[in-house]
Amino acid sequence: MWWLYAFLLAGFAALTALLAKVGVRGVDSHVATAVRTTVVLVHARTSLGVLVFFSTALAVWP
Repeated sequence: MWWLYAFLLAGFAALTALLAKVGVRGVDSHVATAVRTTVVLVHARTSLGVLVFFSTALAVWP
């Protein structure tokens, strides 16, 4: 199961790199860094929430 999380992490890293190259042209570097950091934090928080939800839901599964 760990390999699934590794692939998801690699996918999110690639998405962040694509956003950095394509989505923030002509924007100040500090603003672009803040946007990328926010995207990464949102993905990390969402992934953590999903992981905790499913791990607790599966722990009480009969």
